Amino acid sequence: MRLVNHNPVTKNRFPVVNTQKSTSKRKNMKNIIRILLLAGVLMACGSNTNKTETEKSDSTAVTAIDTTNTTQAIINVKGMTCTGCEKTVTDALKSVDGVVDAAASFKDGIAKVRYNKQKVDLATLAKAIEKKGYQVTGTQE
Repeated sequence: MRLVNHNPVTKNRFPVVNTQKSTSKRKNMKNIIRILLLAGVLMACGSNTNKTETEKSDSTAVTAIDTTNTTQAIINVKGMTCTGCEKTVTDALKSVDGVVDAAASFKDGIAKVRYNKQKVDLATLAKAIEKKGYQVTGTQE
């Protein structure tokens, strides 16, 4: 902030603030804050928008699934409180070799999983969920 003496004749001892410079500094700070907020929003919301067309098409590739030895189970999961928890449990189950499909619901407190019973058992699936910090309270096949 620069102090200016507006009356050189009387040598006014009361300094006056140059409001033009402080106003421009304030505007600059507001613009910087706006840019940072916009960048934060774009980074948070646009996480999937940077994929190329080949990446998008590769993620929808169809694989052959042997359904002769698959079974479906419902696993009761305690501790899920949001959709992020659902994704964590679903991803934990899908990462286990032998799991064909999985979906969790925090509202219902369950995870439905279709798996190949020759490759994996319910105990292994329960361990995968518990490794993520959730409690398995029961299973139904």
